[in-house]
Amino acid sequence: MSGRIISIKIVWNITVLSGGSGSGVKVDSASTQTLIGKGRQGAVYRVSEDKCVKIYGKTKHANQEKKVLLSSQDLSFIPKVFETGPNYILMEYLIGPDLNTFLKKQSVLSEDITRRLLYILKTMEKSGFKQIDAPLRHIIITTNGFKLVDHVYSFSREQKRPLELFKDLRKRNFLDSFLEQVQAIDPDTYAEWTKKPIPLVENDNTLV
Repeated sequence: MSGRIISIKIVWNITVLSGGSGSGVKVDSASTQTLIGKGRQGAVYRVSEDKCVKIYGKTKHANQEKKVLLSSQDLSFIPKVFETGPNYILMEYLIGPDLNTFLKKQSVLSEDITRRLLYILKTMEKSGFKQIDAPLRHIIITTNGFKLVDHVYSFSREQKRPLELFKDLRKRNFLDSFLEQVQAIDPDTYAEWTKKPIPLVENDNTLV
């Protein structure tokens, strides 16, 4: 199935095509809307000064993320949703850099960033999220605080430790600093995260 087109979705004259297993979506290059980014499940376009739309190649993925976002609008790090459809979500456009880009320019990891990340992860756990993770590229630094995007699997994929965040911080040489700060702020969470070795390779999911 790899590379084969298996579905086509159209909204607002924007076409998103879902590829085969393991491949990202394909988008209509002729669209007049500004493409912000695309991944395996969908593509995001800016449609106005303060709004963007995420269009999915599969309605299953749209429904999964809608469930997370609509039930979590009270959480400060969840983007505001304005409208939803069978294969799209219209939400607030987030102005600011992603945390990965920001940290590339930093020589040290501030305790404030660690506290913000810890708050998001602990709140996700308390709010019933099953996939507890916050990849740096999915965190947008806005004037209203950190916003976490891409929640397709947040309610459906079991993962108790932020493995992708660990991997991202290791790449930035900040993982040791992060864990030391977590240990000082929240010893119980630190003990839970480190009672098993943190995987050293990207696809090692045996120690979640």
